[in-house]
Order: sequence, then C-alpha cells, then structure tokens
Amino acid sequence: MSFSPTINQPAIETATVEIRVLTVNGRSMNTGRFRQLIDAPLISPAGEFEGEPWGAVNLHPDKCEGDDHVHVVWQDGDQLRRARINAPEHALFEAPVAAHYAMARILDGERDLGAARNPSDYFRCYSGRDRNGRTAYVRLRHDEVLFLSAIPVAFDSLWQYGSGDMGALRLAADEVYGGPLPSVEDLADQLSWAADAYRAAWSALEGLPQLFVGG
Repeated sequence: MSFSPTINQPAIETATVEIRVLTVNGRSMNTGRFRQLIDAPLISPAGEFEGEPWGAVNLHPDKCEGDDHVHVVWQDGDQLRRARINAPEHALFEAPVAAHYAMARILDGERDLGAARNPSDYFRCYSGRDRNGRTAYVRLRHDEVLFLSAIPVAFDSLWQYGSGDMGALRLAADEVYGGPLPSVEDLADQLSWAADAYRAAWSALEGLPQLFVGG
C-alpha cells in the first residue's frame, strides 16, 4: 500500500554527529515508511525537477546494487515522493527527442553493427510483447548520457534487418514528430541540450544533504 503523507511543518534535523534526520509531522522517517512512499520520477522528460528534492537517503530499498545512482525524497505539492535517479552514463533518460533522433538515424542508414560499434556511440533497438502487443525501444548514448525511448516497431525491423517501406516509415516519423522530421544533425543538437539538462539535474542532486532513514 502506497504512503502519501500530507506535510505539516516538514523538517530536516541535524544530529550532533552531523547525520541529517528526515522527519515528517515530527516523526522520523523509517525504512517501512520510506518504502511506502509513491515511487515517481523526479526528473521530467525535459530534464527539469517535477518538485522539490529534499535529499538523498542512506539506503537502497530495492536490491539495486550496480549502476551508480541515488535514492531521493522529494516534495510534490503537499505530498512526499521517492525516486531513483541514475547517473548520466546509466540514466535511461526518456526525453522525446531521443526517439526523433533514433528514427532520423535509422532513416539515414543506421543499421545493427553488433560488436563492431564504438561503445561511446552505443545505439541499440529491441522489441518485445506486452499487454498492448509488440513494442519497440531504442537505447542510445549521446554526450555521455544514456537515453531510452519507444519507437515504432517498423523502425526496429529496418534497423535489424534492413527491410521496410521507406515512404511509410518517413510518414510515420513525421507523425511521431508532429511535422517534417528534422535532419540527424539538427536533432543531435536538440539531444545535446537534453543531455546537458540531465547532467545539470544530476549535478544539482549531488549538492543535496544526505538524509538518514532509520530501521
């Protein structure tokens, strides 16, 4: 069951040993209450904060060892939320421009190169099935930020197998973009702005206080 406390007189108290203790309504946040907070993205697709981050907590609640990341408590209106934020190189940042850029590259001749690709230019499409049918996604690295985005399934087929109706694919790309799809170069510039925004958000999180969540 999710926990959405209404905040009355929120406070971050500093103990004598310089550990900052998160309190809500005068009660210290413990592990159980933290786990019950609604897990919601703090960083928007535009790279902006959806609310006010309070600080990074001292625990990893979901067996999430591995990639560099932090768990943050943040405020959305009068509610508290929690979020996992990945470092830029592991971000899986879902900026819409990532899909536009991927489609432009595929239309421009981008194909599956397997192990031959330069790791700094990571670009991979994949597909699967869920309750809505077959879906396709792209993961790509740009300016040292890892992006993730849904793309039309036909683009995954073109990337993997080189097969597809180019005219129909161009129309599909224009529909997703909402007009004529710009060039790879123009979209790369837009993707760089998105990468800059994510890195700026990550840097801002690094300056947050460390919050102690008790057992």
